[in-house]
Amino acid sequence: MSAIDLDRLERLLAAATPGTAEVERQDLASGLFCYDLRSIYRGRDGDTCAILVGHVSEEDREGRGLARARADAELWAEMRNALPALIERVRAAEMRAEAAEQHIESVHLEMRDEERAMRADARLAAEDMAGDAYRRGREDADKVPCPKFEQPTPEEVAAEEAESERVFAAIQAGKSPCCGAPFDERQVITSGGFKGHGPRFCSACKRLVFQV
Repeated sequence: MSAIDLDRLERLLAAATPGTAEVERQDLASGLFCYDLRSIYRGRDGDTCAILVGHVSEEDREGRGLARARADAELWAEMRNALPALIERVRAAEMRAEAAEQHIESVHLEMRDEERAMRADARLAAEDMAGDAYRRGREDADKVPCPKFEQPTPEEVAAEEAESERVFAAIQAGKSPCCGAPFDERQVITSGGFKGHGPRFCSACKRLVFQV
């Protein structure tokens, strides 16, 4: 069914004869009857006026009979009189339907926002729990010494420091810590923006000493 154009109906009502519609039977000279559809309204002087807006007779209805003609006239009158109230009811129903749709949409949006907030809270809670478990595990691990770890003796610490000093002194002197031989710098860049970059090898055993 096509949509009802309420705006058009309201324009037609505004342009039509005002007042209520009534059906009046008329006797014709031919011996037949007809039914007039009259619009009753109050004139400018306050008197009640009537204007003929429709005429239905047995002849007009293509032989359907006088009863059918009367029913047509009464139907038109009832529709004309009920139309303003019907338009008003339809307008109100449309407004209620629109308000209901907006309410449903707002509820859906609120539910979606609440769901997102709950998911975010759950994710943060899970991250906090994981962080707490990790921290507790670290604390527990720090409390338990590794059975394979042995604290170095003072002699071992002194020997390691002496070896580090020897290696540093040899490199400063331009010699390899392994053999005490001069550096092999043939692969070192000698010009440009990367001048001085490259590997230093022991010229005796060819081991890599360090890389710049």
